[in-house]
Amino acid sequence: MKTFFSKKPVIFSIFLGIIYPLFMVGIYIGTYKQSVHKIDQLDITFTGNRQVYEGFKDSKDFTFKSNFVTSKKQGEEELQKNQAIMMVDVDKDKHVRYYVNSGSDVFSRQVAEKANEIMSPFFLTIATFIGALSSGIVIVGVFRAKIMNEKKIWMDYVSLQLAFIIISIFSPIVGALTLQHINNLSSMVTLDLILHGMLFMYVSFLLLHIVFLLLEQYAMAVAVPIMLSQFVTSGSIVPYSTLTPFRKLVTSVFPMYSNVKDVTAIIFGFDDKYSQVPHLLFLGVAYLIIGMIVLHFKNIYWKKEFSFMVLK
Repeated sequence: MKTFFSKKPVIFSIFLGIIYPLFMVGIYIGTYKQSVHKIDQLDITFTGNRQVYEGFKDSKDFTFKSNFVTSKKQGEEELQKNQAIMMVDVDKDKHVRYYVNSGSDVFSRQVAEKANEIMSPFFLTIATFIGALSSGIVIVGVFRAKIMNEKKIWMDYVSLQLAFIIISIFSPIVGALTLQHINNLSSMVTLDLILHGMLFMYVSFLLLHIVFLLLEQYAMAVAVPIMLSQFVTSGSIVPYSTLTPFRKLVTSVFPMYSNVKDVTAIIFGFDDKYSQVPHLLFLGVAYLIIGMIVLHFKNIYWKKEFSFMVLK
């Protein structure tokens, strides 16, 4: 066990898995948070009736940056170049038409709905899963190389699981504290996020462990589609009720949907904040059993492969 944890790739992977949420949650949610605080810095372009523009400009309640252009075409160019979030066109009869580009429209609706809070469950879940993916593939690679040389399969398997547990304990703490700092979450909410994150990350490790063992150097070709399929079925991008039967099956056999649902309940104070814990526990036990079965048969294959290489 000591030899396993003394490997530099293992040490690096544990460190990477622990600090990964700090970067991902900080970048994504932090960007949303900063955007919300800078809402009064958005530009609005007026065209048509200059008197209406002067009225808005002189109003104390109008806090946006604004400018007046002489032609509608000039205003449309500013929209296309993202120099303005909206163009207000007022004709001679004082009929008002509003124009926005697609990016500004999406951003405006997200800001109005507190996007930094709404997207927190999704981004925190993604950060946790990618942290498990990026660190797990290196650790399992070291594990495979070590047991092929030393044949201490189950002792090293315990070391592997211990590495997963260490990352699963500390990584959610980093992620939850980062989110608490950004969104001013309460201590109880942060504690719930930490505990739930520990379970989700360990279950994610057990899932990815199966993929890494089965496919070895080709694992990423399958792990990435598994990750992406969970993204789109997590409930944050596409409503669950609109998913096809196959995509609903994805939510049952993979853990991300369950985590997003519970984390959403935790952050927004819903009563059913632990409703998906039994499902995550079931998946964890199932992944663990499947992983041990796969390891048993893989070990037989590796022994034959190693013996052939030695004879050759």
